[in-house]
Amino acid sequence: MRYLLLVLVIIGLLSCNSHNSLYRYTKELPDSIIINDVILTVIQLDSLEFDADISLILEGVKVYSRPTSNTLDIGPPPMYSITFEDLYSEFNSTSCSLKQIEDSIFISLQTDASIKFKIGCGIYSRFTPNPKLKYLFYTPIFSFDKKFVFVQYCRSSAGECSCQCLILKQNDNNWILVDKW
Repeated sequence: MRYLLLVLVIIGLLSCNSHNSLYRYTKELPDSIIINDVILTVIQLDSLEFDADISLILEGVKVYSRPTSNTLDIGPPPMYSITFEDLYSEFNSTSCSLKQIEDSIFISLQTDASIKFKIGCGIYSRFTPNPKLKYLFYTPIFSFDKKFVFVQYCRSSAGECSCQCLILKQNDNNWILVDKW
């Protein structure tokens, strides 16, 4: 009976520790200020046209694990998505390290579909409605240390749609372009 009580106490302590560890990540989630700062940087870097509609609500990014099966029956990846492995590579956390674990947890928390962000009024008001051109941004995905961010947006015009993906790195309180596809 004494051992059973000891096991229950240890399990209880471990579950409290697990909750505190998760809280460590959730309190670091990016807020609307840093998200809008990144979006404004992308607008400036890519010289987006202001004579366009821009979606007020940011869409969620789909992040998935690359299938490990060698069979050919694996379906295509979800549209407008990126793999955890690609993010690890872009965020320089490819080795089995604490950084990769932290980034993995942090990325998973950021892709929670219940978290919705809006483009700030200061950015939204710069665009003038134009039914011929529209921009749609996705919620940026940050590394845990917030030194890297993955940003995706789509531009639709005259029935054609193109999407851009960018990796930005924070350098002296400025975001600089690291990769783009």
